[in-house]
Amino acid sequence: MVDQSLFLELRQQTETIHHRTLNHKTVLGIGAGTLPEETFRYYIEQDYQFLRRYVQVLALATAASNGLLAMARLADLLHNTLDVEIDALRTLYERFGGVVASLDDVPRSPTCAAYTNHLLAVAAERNLLLTLAAILPCQWGYLEIGRSLEQLGLPADERYAAWIEEYAGDEYGVIVEWVIDHFDHLALDAGASVKARAAEVFVLSAKYEHRFWEMAWNREQG
Repeated sequence: MVDQSLFLELRQQTETIHHRTLNHKTVLGIGAGTLPEETFRYYIEQDYQFLRRYVQVLALATAASNGLLAMARLADLLHNTLDVEIDALRTLYERFGGVVASLDDVPRSPTCAAYTNHLLAVAAERNLLLTLAAILPCQWGYLEIGRSLEQLGLPADERYAAWIEEYAGDEYGVIVEWVIDHFDHLALDAGASVKARAAEVFVLSAKYEHRFWEMAWNREQG
């Protein structure tokens, strides 16, 4: 991580909302293995819809990269999301009694639609710093959730434990570390107005992360 870290500044700026996310009853229910199965199925359905749009955001981020190394790393993240994360989500949905073939037809909740529309709108600006600002609260936030829940001890229910281990793992941690480092690297050459815009984007995404967990708890309908 570079000496002047915009990420650390924004992390401190969103510390309160991030703390609320880490301690949300949906998150803690996953950690304890006590979250009602129908609630977790709903979460998976909406997360699947989220990830379908997220890969589009990553594709735009890859195209917006100037250097080949950054392009390759973002392409790897895109493929990991498509081939690993989404596939794992399908498997988990089936283990919770869901019909995988029906996932594509699930409508987005209002919160999921608002969050993904925000991400896609930022990515459409073709400014990689802004796009990374938009996705970091999700990328970094899930790593924090996974590691926090792992430290509390994995639940006896192996299905919830599998979800936690996916985001607490070193492989995912390496991905997040690179995104943070590249975000800070890009910020070094950014003007004040662009960094201010990145801060706005980051804060809004952090708020949407918390709202997503609240959406899951309430099983929000359109």
